[in-house]
Amino acid sequence: MPISALSHVTLIVSNLELSAQLWREGLGATEVYDSSNNNFSVSQEKFFLLGDVWVALMQGEPAARFLG
Repeated sequence: MPISALSHVTLIVSNLELSAQLWREGLGATEVYDSSNNNFSVSQEKFFLLGDVWVALMQGEPAARFLG
């Protein structure tokens, strides 16, 4: 079955503020939410709108890559 729509993508980043700056200034995304210190997930996060796609950046250590 082909994918017909995408709701959102979550990216785990080690530096939330620097990553947010890249999404705002480099990619032109609009920041629509900042959890500040009111974490509703496991850590602080920011949400952006890029076109019609929601992108969530979450503070944390990226998981190790799995190689087949």
